[in-house]
Amino acid sequence: MLKLISIPVVLISFAIGMFFVYITGVEPKVIHIYPSPENINKYILQDKAENCFVYEKQEVPCPEDDEDLNQIPLQE
Repeated sequence: MLKLISIPVVLISFAIGMFFVYITGVEPKVIHIYPSPENINKYILQDKAENCFVYEKQEVPCPEDDEDLNQIPLQE
């Protein structure tokens, strides 16, 4: 049985197969999770600079005047 198997052919076929899998691999799907009071302690977040951080929940009173509110743009 071992006389029928050619080691160089097996290695070349394996290398070609691995290369094919490497170049046709599926891109990982990016899932965006936004923090909420329910899931704030479940995740460690990482920004584009690869800094890891967690959010801490703190309840604050809402200002009565709309001019005191700040608009913060979403990070892309």
